[in-house]
Amino acid sequence: MIVLVDGLFLVTNNLDLVRGYPLAVLTPNVNEYKRLVQKVLSCEVNDVDAPQQLLSLAKQSRIQLNGKMQDMKGMLALTIFKAEIAAKYGAPVYSRHPPITAIFPDLKHKRQQFLIRCVEGSIDHRPHSRDMQALRSIEVDSESVIRAITPALDPTRHKGQAGNIAVIGGCREYTGAPYFAAISALKISLCLSILIKFLGVVQDGLFLVTNNLDLVRGYPLAVLTPNVNEYKRLVQKVLSCEVNDVDAPQQLLSLAKQIGGVTILRKGNSDLVSDGDTVKSVSIYGSPRRCGGQGDILSGRQVLFSSVFLSWARQHILAAGSNSNLSCKNPTVLGCIAGSAILRKAASLAFLKKKRSTVTGDIIECLGQSLEDISPAS
Repeated sequence: MIVLVDGLFLVTNNLDLVRGYPLAVLTPNVNEYKRLVQKVLSCEVNDVDAPQQLLSLAKQSRIQLNGKMQDMKGMLALTIFKAEIAAKYGAPVYSRHPPITAIFPDLKHKRQQFLIRCVEGSIDHRPHSRDMQALRSIEVDSESVIRAITPALDPTRHKGQAGNIAVIGGCREYTGAPYFAAISALKISLCLSILIKFLGVVQDGLFLVTNNLDLVRGYPLAVLTPNVNEYKRLVQKVLSCEVNDVDAPQQLLSLAKQIGGVTILRKGNSDLVSDGDTVKSVSIYGSPRRCGGQGDILSGRQVLFSSVFLSWARQHILAAGSNSNLSCKNPTVLGCIAGSAILRKAASLAFLKKKRSTVTGDIIECLGQSLEDISPAS
């Protein structure tokens, strides 16, 4: 049996759980705030001098106030928040936020220091102007790729001829990612998508691959779609260096070549695709909104989208032969290019409709329209 205890009730009676921890946020309601005041200050709530009492409460609890919050782009602090007076404690203005360790110099807990390093590491990865010039030189006409490899809808075909796929993933606790991947494949006109769920504990695939590169080395149909941290670990493991954003295309080319035989898609403001022989960039469309589950479409986009478009690309290359107008003949690269462009367009369409409230389901619902806009069924 699991017993759930109200979080703020627990904290009020065990203040050491949060004392000195700068990444926690307490947002007490009226009764919770009353209990906190009674517990810490041994008095009742004073609405006449609420700001001073809140200050005393924070000080007694060794908790940082709202005034310690810097610009909201990267700074986190422990805050006791009371809506009526929050506006009276404005944050200092910085043209560029200072290191968080300068605000909390007495941090000793390793977990806190690790989390803070993660926060400070959340920098702007937008490419510089010289990088943009390099990316434009390898930018691929992704819409032409999609139109070339997407099969026409033919009334003489039967179920299954547009492709079937099996998704193996997830576990008892995590079912969302494989579902998003499977449904995304169906939304771009695949005939059948089968979901096979693990019942045990599933180890992260890219973590496993990074530590056992022979699992994919030399396998030409392998597609790796690392996120930021996964890509960092891959680079460190294979190239024994750090990620180089200044010359990202060349580093990706070297990484894919060193692993050998695989295609890697590095996701970002511009998606980069390399098989070790060539590098292609996809920069069209896109959305500023990042929502939970979007990464599952991304992996679905590449593990499934790439599988779908990879299959279609292979059929196109076999049928067209030397008559194919595509300069790239590697179906895994073509699959990544097509999947990247479709998802970026779907995210763009969803954002136009929903703006800040865009969620993963909205993006999935726009996948079909994205493909139709680029490669009409009729």
